[in-house]
Amino acid sequence: MKRLLHRIGYSHRLEEKNRYAYMIAAIGCVQLILFLFFYAALENSEGLLVQTLVMLALYLSAFVFFKFKCFLCGKIVINMVMSLQVMLLVWVWFPRDVFFSMYFFIVPPISFIVFDVNKPAEKRSLIGVNVAVTAMIILTGIVEPMNLIELSPVYASTLRLMSITMTFLVEVMVFFLYASSLAKTHKELRFLANTDVLTNVANRRVLFDQGAYLYDLCCKYDSPFTLMIIDIDYFKSINDNFGHPAGDKVLQEMTQLISENIRIEDLLCRYGGEEFAILFKNVDENQKAYIRTIKDKITEHWFDGGNEQKVKITFSAGVVSCRGAYAGFDDMVLRADQLLYEAKEAGRDRIILDSGEVLL
Repeated sequence: MKRLLHRIGYSHRLEEKNRYAYMIAAIGCVQLILFLFFYAALENSEGLLVQTLVMLALYLSAFVFFKFKCFLCGKIVINMVMSLQVMLLVWVWFPRDVFFSMYFFIVPPISFIVFDVNKPAEKRSLIGVNVAVTAMIILTGIVEPMNLIELSPVYASTLRLMSITMTFLVEVMVFFLYASSLAKTHKELRFLANTDVLTNVANRRVLFDQGAYLYDLCCKYDSPFTLMIIDIDYFKSINDNFGHPAGDKVLQEMTQLISENIRIEDLLCRYGGEEFAILFKNVDENQKAYIRTIKDKITEHWFDGGNEQKVKITFSAGVVSCRGAYAGFDDMVLRADQLLYEAKEAGRDRIILDSGEVLL
């Protein structure tokens, strides 16, 4: 199966809309093959069989377009063949009471699934297909069918059931794909809104959201937590001496070092520039040991400066714990920033706690 999919150009690396186009074309082919067996049992259905085979060939031609990356042409083929097939069934072959006209209502949602409205050519094609289908739906109530095939009550009932069932199943599939696409887009937007693109850790927005939440828990249930704001010492000199790519690499390595030395329940955020913030949740008597471990790991680490050069860095930090003295999380952030500034003024490479203790 994988080899066949590769031959027709299908890949999970394709754009989502193009993958859906492959799926719709495959479903259309299967549907026509099933109807071929049914039509073969009807009398005077030779013309209908030929028509269905032609439509099947046109569906298969869409895969040729897809193979050579002509996705717009393939999508137009799918939608127009689908519409043409339904039009001939409704106006030429069968009476209205078999409900083949219901298939017209499948085309618009399918076109929304396969056409990308962000691409002008596909957007115009989407509008054109839906205008054509709307006109066909209107004409269906005006034009009398030729009714070239007479059906027994059993066959008519079977066709009605097939029409209703297939329409329902296709509609469910289309809306499922649409819902899946929306869910994926929503997930990606949430990730982009809450994640720092360089370091792939939480950003400033998450810090303040989580900090406010933890502050409320601390006030209500006496659930302690600690905020630590870190600033890399002389980071500008790294960018000046080694280049900005090296500076980015240092930030990424530092993120990895901190992540490896905090607990799962703790939260690391990029506060801005060369600053990071850590929320230590449910802190205990080992809090100073956690902070000391982070400092030692970063101080001892040789960071990549590019061109096979290595560089060592230090950082300054301010640490505050949730206490009644703070009016809110914003007040805690302000105090941590003040302590960080004091650490830099005192000579850098040190951590100052709100208790007044200094860790060197």
